[in-house]
Amino acid sequence: MNTSSKRTVLVVNDDPDQAELLGVLLEQSGFSPSVAVDGVDGLAKARHCGPDVVVCDVMMPRMNGFDFCRAVRADNRLRDTPILLVTALLKGSDSVVDGLSAGADDLLELPYDPIQLVAKVTRLVERRQVEGESKKRLRALYVALADLVMVIGRDGRVHSVEPTKSGIL
Repeated sequence: MNTSSKRTVLVVNDDPDQAELLGVLLEQSGFSPSVAVDGVDGLAKARHCGPDVVVCDVMMPRMNGFDFCRAVRADNRLRDTPILLVTALLKGSDSVVDGLSAGADDLLELPYDPIQLVAKVTRLVERRQVEGESKKRLRALYVALADLVMVIGRDGRVHSVEPTKSGIL
């Protein structure tokens, strides 16, 4: 995650007019946007700069937005990066389900209200920040404990094993 005061937004969109419009809107709202021309370029830029959030078009050449989401979620460094998918062509509940199933955090259909877009991006950035702080607190708790901590799901599977101060792991 970016540590500067301005939160970075990677705009992944093959339509130069849409990308410019999104960039201007986000910059006027206090974000620092950068643009990628498709999913392949977007994935490379995300790996390089570690944006705070990604706003990604669904329909693009080389790698569409759904495949982009899957690739981000498969990358250990990027997997927690919030993604807002934006679509003009795929509309309705099926596209929302497809987007969320691919790993998007939210989906916005064109035409959209600019205030709604900025609100969604802001919410995703803030949620990521809160989640990061929660993980730090949880890690500090694990370190302070003298025993091994295991998280076991209702299905009986071990979801995580955390080392503690005793250094068992």
